[in-house]
Amino acid sequence: MSINNNTKKLLSVLLTAGLLTGTACGKQTQGKGEVTPEPEPLKMTIHRTSATSFDVLVPQTDGKDVLVHHFVHQYYSSALNYGDGKQKTILCGDVWYPEYIKKQGELDCIQGNLNFIFYTNPNIAGYENEACHVGAGHGCEIRNSQKFYADGTEFDPDSSFEDIECSELRIVLNSNVYAVDATQPGHKSSRALPKLDAEGNLVLTAVHDYDAVYKMDNTIEWDNSLEIKRDNLQFKQAHGGMLQGKAQFFNMVTIGDENESTNKFTYDASHNVTTTPIGNCPKFDGSRFHKASWLKMFGKGITVTQTMSQAGDRSGENYLMFIFYSGASTNDPTMDRLKVYMQPVKSIDHFGAAGAEFFNKGDKIQVHLKRTIELY
Repeated sequence: MSINNNTKKLLSVLLTAGLLTGTACGKQTQGKGEVTPEPEPLKMTIHRTSATSFDVLVPQTDGKDVLVHHFVHQYYSSALNYGDGKQKTILCGDVWYPEYIKKQGELDCIQGNLNFIFYTNPNIAGYENEACHVGAGHGCEIRNSQKFYADGTEFDPDSSFEDIECSELRIVLNSNVYAVDATQPGHKSSRALPKLDAEGNLVLTAVHDYDAVYKMDNTIEWDNSLEIKRDNLQFKQAHGGMLQGKAQFFNMVTIGDENESTNKFTYDASHNVTTTPIGNCPKFDGSRFHKASWLKMFGKGITVTQTMSQAGDRSGENYLMFIFYSGASTNDPTMDRLKVYMQPVKSIDHFGAAGAEFFNKGDKIQVHLKRTIELY
């Protein structure tokens, strides 16, 4: 039984007056009339930080740390070229997504990621100039619906709201992901601009769905799917899941291949990375693919484990691509980071154009993911 603040005050008054000697609630020290109220269960707090962002703060059982999930709303339009010298302004991105995770009071250390980022083969007829990633954080993804539930009660982050306490946050997304046109003026990777057909219409490449649940035990679990809406599609990359950690916090990674390969890594002052395999396993060289369905990152006071399994009718294997990123161009050590892309398809980057899979309209790629964060 939980006790609210008014009840606690009443108990205190009764104890002080010597009027409470029984076992009304909580624990009692025999003969002293001392009652220890049952602790209130910990809950996460959803806090609106601006019109385009909110935080989910998850207190830890040790009473010291708070895990923060930061969400942002990607929303932008642009004037796009099409046809014979024509131009029109089009909505290019509209979706909420988790940008990063951190300990309260510290720098962000993990990328958020509920997205399904992909990059099609621009060398296939009909896919010309699509030489860029698309999806939340990159662009060209526009939600049809995106629902947010705190313990089953819907709330709207697009509107102002007071702090919400809950034990579970659920997010359900249905969105359209459109073809990108890397030749559009003003295009960039973090603000991709879509392709328009001869009539000035967006070109639908896929429908993205996910159903994600954030829990008090520092887990995030979600179903993630992509339904293809064009024929003869081949992926250069298709990231059903991903996990990125910054080098300031993480220095060792285990990938769940047949050897459970583990590497340590360090960055020097010039942002060059050194990798050291642990035991009899391959060196992570920045482009190696591993046939695996899980990985674990180890860091200073934090570990993160992520798994991905195939779902739905399609059967296939998962391939993890390990990449190092450097902050050398801006001399920024916070940009020294490692990232593992979890690909549920055979893509060009690993199998080449001859070995990569082709997809047609109506095909679905479905995966189930779980991320577990441990603080210590």
